[in-house]
Amino acid sequence: MEHEGGQAVLIAMLAIYFLPFIIASSRNHHNRTAIGVLNLLLGWSVIAWIVALIWACTAVRPDLQRQRMQPRDWVPGQKSPPCRKLEFDEEVSS
Repeated sequence: MEHEGGQAVLIAMLAIYFLPFIIASSRNHHNRTAIGVLNLLLGWSVIAWIVALIWACTAVRPDLQRQRMQPRDWVPGQKSPPCRKLEFDEEVSS
């Protein structure tokens, strides 16, 4: 029974530690992976944790947010579109 209080405190501390990543993920932030890496590796320093928290609360770019939510055009097993042929204005003389 004594460990139940300790487990609750540990879970609360982990939730507070990863709060910047939780906020970035819930807001579908376009830089959530970078925020999570910063939070994981340097979150122990108070300055990096505050930077990650502020970064997680910054504006989300809707153009990038939409791109990540849409499925990719290419499907495995499908042939890729042919590469464009490079065209030059002038021919290079040797």
